[in-house]
Amino acid sequence: MRKKDGSYLWTEMNIQLYEPVGQAFNGEAVFTMRIIPIDRDEELLQNDKLTVIGQLAAGIAHEIRNPLTSLKGFIQLMKSDSKIHEHYLKIMETEINEIETISRELMVLAKPNPADFKICNLISIFENSMALLEGEIFQKRVKIITKIEHRPVPIYADEQRIKQVIINLVKNAVEAMEQQGNIYIYIFRKDQFGVISIKDEGKGIPEELMGKIGKPFFTTKNNGNGLGLMMCYKIVEEHNGTIEVESKLGEGTTFTVRLPLKIR
Repeated sequence: MRKKDGSYLWTEMNIQLYEPVGQAFNGEAVFTMRIIPIDRDEELLQNDKLTVIGQLAAGIAHEIRNPLTSLKGFIQLMKSDSKIHEHYLKIMETEINEIETISRELMVLAKPNPADFKICNLISIFENSMALLEGEIFQKRVKIITKIEHRPVPIYADEQRIKQVIINLVKNAVEAMEQQGNIYIYIFRKDQFGVISIKDEGKGIPEELMGKIGKPFFTTKNNGNGLGLMMCYKIVEEHNGTIEVESKLGEGTTFTVRLPLKIR
């Protein structure tokens, strides 16, 4: 409805039509109309939430359906054969681990643990994170080349959550490498930010897909689900930081995380 000042008022309108019966209303149809003002912005927000929930539900169903189908198939095979097949059991264990990973990442997104913010050194968080990835890096025969600021890079952060971000980004870089190669990691101060940059020598990401990075269930990996990267964006946003992505086909991809410095 347009108001006298020219602005519009969004409303919900309910109309009840009464058909003429006998001599009632002199043979004319009569209706009642009820107009209720509504908060259009709130309605749009709710619609957006419903859309995201629908996308997440569809993605979850798709991601979990595949391993469940495999599990059901192997159970049927094992029921028809009295022998225990170690190969089947290993595949089933892998698929169960995949479901657990999806569930765990969804729980972090939906109901994260209370944040434990304190002043910590980004370099120390990186070093602790890399200690957990040594085995995977060794198996892939990937070489990590670092260039790190000679002085501490203090940030006000939840150390465990930033560690999650670093682990996810480094793992993505390792998995992007189809062959042996280098991953370049730089940590430094720039302006008012502590910066960590992670560059791989993988195949890169097509330009038309760049806008989808960080979206639910978007991934360029054959066995990925996109939730890990989505979680990274959420954590960095909670720290008032940013993630930037640069990629060239055939040359690799660079993820750059900027987190506000906390100088005493």
